[in-house]
Amino acid sequence: MAKDPPYTYRGALKILGHGSDSLLNALDTVLGGFILGSVVTPVAWAFNLVDQKNEASGLIRKLVHAGVRRLGKAKGKERYELIDAAHTTIVVSAFIDVVRERGVKVPKDRLSALGPAFHFGLGLQEEWAGCLLSVPQLSHTYVHLGAVIGLEESGLAELKDKAIFRYRAYFADLAADVPEFSLWAHLGGLAELRDTGQAVLAAVDAQSRALDRLNEILLARGIEHDDAPTPRAKLLAKTNQAVLAKPITPDGVGVANQVTLPAVWRIYQVPRFRSAIATGEAHTDGYHWESLPVRDDLDRFLGSYLCSPRSVENPLLLLGHPGAGKSLFSKVLAARLPAEDFIVVRVELRHVNADARVTAQIQEALDLLINDRVKWGDLVDEAPERTRVVILDGLDELLQASTAERKDYLEQVAEFQATEADLGYPVVVVVTSRTVVADRVRIAPRTTVVKLEDFSDEQMISWLEIWRGQNLPAITSGRMGELKPDVATDLSDLTAQPLLLLMLALYSADPKAEPLEAGTSREVFYERILTSFVRRELAKALPEVTQDAIDEEMWRLGVAAFAMFNRDRQSVRDHDLGSDIAVLTQISSDLEPHRLGQRIIGRFFFIHTDEADGHRDQDVRRAYEFLHATFGEYLVAHHTIRVLREVARTRRSTSPRRQYDDDLFFALLSHQTLAIRGTTVSFLTTLLRKLPAEERLDCVRALAHLAGEYRDRRGGTGFADYRPIPVDQLREMAAYSANVVLLLALVDDGTPFVDDAERIAMVRLWRAGLPAPSWRSLVEVIDFGIGGTPIKRVPMLPSWATELAYYVMTNDIDGLRTHSNGLALEGWYVHELRLPKTIQATGFLLSTVANYLHDAQVPDSQVLLDLLRNNQLEPEGLRAADFYYAVVRFLQTWLGELEYEVVHQLVLQAHESAGLGMVAFDDFIPAIAAFPQLLVDIPTLNTPSWYDQDWGPVVLLAGEEIQNEEGRALLRSLRQRMTKDTKAVEPRYQAMAALRHFSGVSRRVEEDDAK
Repeated sequence: MAKDPPYTYRGALKILGHGSDSLLNALDTVLGGFILGSVVTPVAWAFNLVDQKNEASGLIRKLVHAGVRRLGKAKGKERYELIDAAHTTIVVSAFIDVVRERGVKVPKDRLSALGPAFHFGLGLQEEWAGCLLSVPQLSHTYVHLGAVIGLEESGLAELKDKAIFRYRAYFADLAADVPEFSLWAHLGGLAELRDTGQAVLAAVDAQSRALDRLNEILLARGIEHDDAPTPRAKLLAKTNQAVLAKPITPDGVGVANQVTLPAVWRIYQVPRFRSAIATGEAHTDGYHWESLPVRDDLDRFLGSYLCSPRSVENPLLLLGHPGAGKSLFSKVLAARLPAEDFIVVRVELRHVNADARVTAQIQEALDLLINDRVKWGDLVDEAPERTRVVILDGLDELLQASTAERKDYLEQVAEFQATEADLGYPVVVVVTSRTVVADRVRIAPRTTVVKLEDFSDEQMISWLEIWRGQNLPAITSGRMGELKPDVATDLSDLTAQPLLLLMLALYSADPKAEPLEAGTSREVFYERILTSFVRRELAKALPEVTQDAIDEEMWRLGVAAFAMFNRDRQSVRDHDLGSDIAVLTQISSDLEPHRLGQRIIGRFFFIHTDEADGHRDQDVRRAYEFLHATFGEYLVAHHTIRVLREVARTRRSTSPRRQYDDDLFFALLSHQTLAIRGTTVSFLTTLLRKLPAEERLDCVRALAHLAGEYRDRRGGTGFADYRPIPVDQLREMAAYSANVVLLLALVDDGTPFVDDAERIAMVRLWRAGLPAPSWRSLVEVIDFGIGGTPIKRVPMLPSWATELAYYVMTNDIDGLRTHSNGLALEGWYVHELRLPKTIQATGFLLSTVANYLHDAQVPDSQVLLDLLRNNQLEPEGLRAADFYYAVVRFLQTWLGELEYEVVHQLVLQAHESAGLGMVAFDDFIPAIAAFPQLLVDIPTLNTPSWYDQDWGPVVLLAGEEIQNEEGRALLRSLRQRMTKDTKAVEPRYQAMAALRHFSGVSRRVEEDDAK
């Protein structure tokens, strides 16, 4: 028979009663054999449970107290099960006790359904970290149980509230004796706690440095062990803890002699984070991270998690961007978990067999950590009462390395946990990964997911204060520079990432480096940082570092940036990078491409390295990614302008068909549009405008020539082997011409370059030849002004309007009209001056009507919409007469529902499209009576002779009842100028009520009267 888990009611009672046979047997007898499996009908045991005269409730409380007493010495799997069982029991007991106390009579036909309801996981705690069992989940549980026993809706609400209140009281009782419940209750702010759990409370409230509060929280549980950690466990713990005393710097980074690096324990900042519970969605971005709160209590969160029975069922997935500090966090976590209670193995997935089973990877890591001195099986057997924690660091690198698709890797981890738990050896697993790459694996529902956040300004300042304190003598003596806090906060888009903050601190430490100041432009900043680190790396191998050597290394970094950009990826494999370097730098080498890529780029620590199967020393594979994407985006912009300047300087006057040598320029810019990276466009704009005027003019001439000759371009063969993506001549022609025109637009000097026909053909080529994302990003950035001059859009075009932009750029009036009207039907009014006025008017009215289309109280809007749809295919848009009468009809019916701006535009558009010969100004009198401001904004309406002399004054008289004094004065003036015989108006005054209803004015007047 399958074992009942501790989060079912039956399983919970069995676990709590283990070792208390007499108590368990007594309760089993009272419940009719429910616990120990005697033959009993569901009705019988359920009746005994809710019977007021039955002693089941008292026996259950005694059983819980017995389980709590066992928790004093329980460890490992037993402890997790007792905690789970105690919690499940108080969830059910709170419900049963309230039912008994209220004297609820449960029909027998309902009692039979109570057993299956109690069989499922009533005690599951999804939101265990930082709070109690979530009230919404409990509410659902208690409402469901109440419905099972037949309560009406009104009774359900009362029962739910009373059961939750009782549950919280029982939870507080447990918190007084069980440290884990005390921890959860304190973090959840349970008011009923009073003075319980003082040891845990002191640990929770302690100041934290480098996760040391996590150690105190876990030790505060006071778990008693019969023996000390074994020698092997001590050796492993010592290895893990050694990281705290090491300097905070990546391996292989050269540091100037005057710099003293702080130890990890001193400077490490506990990351801020967001957390979510996986729902089974395929992508980690499905958690809508921005909508989740940012927390700053990661140590308390982890303490709660590690105490939870859920921690040994599924891995915790910890996500972060490159440079967010995932690996350092995993090292600090391994160091801070107390060796008294945990055995921790940290596995660097980049250094183990990517295709091996989880247990084999753990053993490989142990061999590397302590030189083959410890076996995983020995650690388990020697300390069965201690919880094992396995930290798998770098899931992204494992996926990069594996020769097989490992979408099920996290599922294999969970299976490993389940197997270990069945053997009696629970194991917690933490897996770290880059956020994007984590989408390549399946994440089981109820998996806890944590996303590391950037540093806050306070964390950056704290980090810099510790850095300064460690190096104060060198700083005050002038032997070392420093990164000022105001500069760091000004550059927070970079310094908020821990590794980049360290980079900037090391740059600023060089007293010869140009100091960074608040307000330093991004272009200057990136140039200084990159040049500084290139010079430092070259100095390790060269006796003298020349500018030519720096330029050469910067170009190789640029090749890496283009390798990622042209493949539309954030990383590049060493083999691809080596091939690109060989072609674009035209160097000869006997090295295989992946070795060449590793040698050229791998030494720069601001490039993140994914190592594939590092256990195979002779066949290491790596992938490279900039720690911050902006480094690559700057390098693409920098080298685009550099190569453009070289093209402009090397004009061939003797070759009219090919005046410029643009082979390298074409090779770099014929695969993707520069517009696809918004930051790159910003860098390009600034760099172009900083060029000297004469050189900028040379670049414009070169670009204009290249744009005009792109179809007939005949390039050389020097870079023909540069193929970052498969060859597609149409795409290459489209991408190159688009990038050339984009650069012309960014210069923004008003230089026309082709005639209208050629421009239209070019735009059509872009749309046909570019991938959809490239096409959209291009038209969001550039447009064509007067005379076909390419210009930069300010602001950028919204993505929903890119198709509209195509019709504008190709002068397709029919397409423009049809598409703009289609957008108007969705409520978007497109104000495009290149459209004829009648088409603009149609679009405006369509967008206005669309806002009322789904309102059941506006039936005429559908009639008007049909009219507009039927006429929008006219050569000049909607016929003027139809448009005019459509507006009048719409105003007459719904004037009282419209805002002034809508009324003003409708009247203006109808007036202008129809012309004075068609307009009957009386049609607008209701609108004027409701909104006298029309007389000012449309002066023609203020002409008395255009109105009917009998009815006009009557309607205008109604408008004088509005409360706005200025409006009344305008109406009075017009009415008095219409007729001097006000007595002639009186006989018709009685018609005003009907006219008010017709015009919508009555509603406004009545509202004013009510006020």
